[in-house]
Amino acid sequence: MKKINLKKRITSLLCTTLIAAGITGGIAAGSSIYVQADTIDELFQQREDLTKQEKELEEQKKKMEEEKKKTEEEVKQLEEQLKALVDEINKLDAHLSELMGRIFEVNRQLEEQKAKQSKQYEEMKLRIRYMYEDSNHNMSEALVSSGDMKQALNAAEYFQRIYSYDRSRLDEIKDTREKIEELQSQLQSEFDEVKKAEEEMAAKRTQVAEIATQKKDKISGLSADIAATVNSIADTQQAFKDTNEALQAEIRAKAGQLNGAQTEELIKFARRARESSEGYDAGAKNNLIAELASTNKGTFPCTAGWCAAWVSGVYNAAGVLPPHGNAIDYWNKWQSTGSTSMKDIPVGAAVISSGAGYEGSIYGHIGIYIGGGLVASNIGYCKIETVESFGASATANCQGHTGYIGWVWPNGIVLGK
Repeated sequence: MKKINLKKRITSLLCTTLIAAGITGGIAAGSSIYVQADTIDELFQQREDLTKQEKELEEQKKKMEEEKKKTEEEVKQLEEQLKALVDEINKLDAHLSELMGRIFEVNRQLEEQKAKQSKQYEEMKLRIRYMYEDSNHNMSEALVSSGDMKQALNAAEYFQRIYSYDRSRLDEIKDTREKIEELQSQLQSEFDEVKKAEEEMAAKRTQVAEIATQKKDKISGLSADIAATVNSIADTQQAFKDTNEALQAEIRAKAGQLNGAQTEELIKFARRARESSEGYDAGAKNNLIAELASTNKGTFPCTAGWCAAWVSGVYNAAGVLPPHGNAIDYWNKWQSTGSTSMKDIPVGAAVISSGAGYEGSIYGHIGIYIGGGLVASNIGYCKIETVESFGASATANCQGHTGYIGWVWPNGIVLGK
């Protein structure tokens, strides 16, 4: 058997994958996984490990994307909070400016009232001194000049009124000053409170901005981890593809070494190939068709010369409307649903060649693809062989076909999708 050495290709890919996985905290670096396969069993195991690893990486990626989305929402809320804080600080700042203006005006008014009070007090002292320190002279002068008692009393009443006015004016100025001082105290208290609130808002804004920055750094880190994980997934998928190609090549090589007495082993290989997939999601119906074909459990027995009837019987047993016609009819009617390529043949599809001998040259030969690069067909018994072998035994026919023709879907209806 040919030794399959994937070490050079897969080791590089898996190392990249494991490093990325170690970064994201999912699969630990150094996890046990096959990097070189020598047997079909090892290739199957390697493929299963790669499938499991890809699934784990996808789950990690999903969690990181969810975490990133959640963090982006948190940043959005923090930025809205920052905007609200800035708006509130601007309002408080405007209020402080208004209070400073009012305090300045009140201070001006207070100084003005102090000056008025001082001036009024000095004027009152002068008048009191004038009226009471020289009272005898003034009163005598008032009596002499008045000529009678009535005028003297009027003069005394006048002096009393002047004093009362001065006293009243002084009290009024004092009251006004006290009110201004009280207003000054209130404004200063309000100013201090607003200033404190503004400082608290500024401190909170700094705190929120720091948290927002941390969240943004987290988003950047998550974005880098997601990108690394995406690359790891791509590498894992490529390693999976390489392993799968090696697996199919090994199965074909094994199939070429087996004879009819070893059909069970071929059936086992084909089944395992289907279970491991071939880059095509076969589905239950396709797997059933392949299983019925490989185990010869259709509704039409293996009879030489009746290959198309046998194929129709397999589809019938699988619950598919039995197609009619010979191999060449299949191709002529439904070739638009198939391909001439031997690669990526869907499990359960009808495989057609030009056939061998006189009858084959007219009707062609047909079988069913069962996975693993193998075809099951009726040649008097159920023969399982590689696609290449299936086409190699055919000869040129009157339709112009030579050897392998291609594959089609029965009745032109795609199965398994």
